[in-house]
Amino acid sequence: MIRSRSRCWPGSPGCRRTRWPTGSIVNVASVSARVSLDRYGLAGYVASKAAVEGLTRELAAQWGGRGVRVNAIAPGWFPTASSGFLEDADQVAWIGVRAALGRPGRLAELDGSLLFLAGDASSYVGRP
Repeated sequence: MIRSRSRCWPGSPGCRRTRWPTGSIVNVASVSARVSLDRYGLAGYVASKAAVEGLTRELAAQWGGRGVRVNAIAPGWFPTASSGFLEDADQVAWIGVRAALGRPGRLAELDGSLLFLAGDASSYVGRP
């Protein structure tokens, strides 16, 4: 959520803007960027989530001084289309052994961290 009154970036041709927009970007990475999903053949997914972490770190360093906070959350296992909505009992048992809380997450459990990082309450939270 970047706040801007115009669609141009300072320094771009034809832009009269002298200040960068401010705001917050919250990317969604995954625990799979740091933990093997040995049960599944998801190398492409894992690589993309690791890339999200790297992108977040780099943009936070580049844009933080300009007033744009860039953070990421890296949730564990949640019921989504890519996880088959956790309908496989063996899969849920596998997650239970590996998850810190011994269970998959509930989608509503992401709301608080997303709202915190997107809002003004986290105005001094950034990931360099």
